[in-house]
Amino acid sequence: MIPPNELKAKILETADERMAICNACEYNSKVAKRRGPARCMDCGCPLIAKTKCLSCYCELPSPRWDAVLTEEQDEILNNDDS
Repeated sequence: MIPPNELKAKILETADERMAICNACEYNSKVAKRRGPARCMDCGCPLIAKTKCLSCYCELPSPRWDAVLTEEQDEILNNDDS
């Protein structure tokens, strides 16, 4: 699903902010010097995808970042054919 143009800037801005947080996190596989793409070693998610998901949030006990949209809002956007 390709997001609407007006949402692309928000996704990129949010992803950049989140990735900056993840790049300093001890659960980032790259910080731990593990091979392969950057992943959260707590939840296992690939950070390149999870940081761009507006309804996703950091699942650590003390979350580093929150969701921007609810899952319901995200579903409405993803099912909007306009």
